[in-house]
Amino acid sequence: MAEFTIYKDEEVDMTGYRLLSTAICHQAYEDLVEALKRVHTLNRTTHNQSTLHKLERIIAEGVAHQSKSSLQYGYAHMDRMREGYINFAKSTAERDVEKLLKFFSSDQFAMFAPGIDPQVVFDQANRVVAKWEKDRTQAMKTKRNFAREKET
Repeated sequence: MAEFTIYKDEEVDMTGYRLLSTAICHQAYEDLVEALKRVHTLNRTTHNQSTLHKLERIIAEGVAHQSKSSLQYGYAHMDRMREGYINFAKSTAERDVEKLLKFFSSDQFAMFAPGIDPQVVFDQANRVVAKWEKDRTQAMKTKRNFAREKET
């Protein structure tokens, strides 16, 4: 299949093909990182009300993005689903990760990015998500009260 798409003729310029294949692979990588972030976020259990509101907003944004509608539609869709919306969002995010992992393991990815091992892409995406998770938990830690420390 690949021999029909890459021309050996000197007169054909393949830079457009290479740019397009690079853009496809880059977008798939970005989608993988975002899907992994959603999986990590939705797998956390919390009783904090502000965190639950953030989760609801993330889910509503995802629904609005998938349906190409407004954020209000996303919230209305969540209201219709009632309690099952978190489970629905988890399963959707996990399905997205599975689809993207299949793409990176497919022949299309091997044709678009020859010589790149898919395991390197998986490892890099997991490192980015782990760094994002660490930065997010560091930002949520309580701030030190420097005024109280100066008094003692």
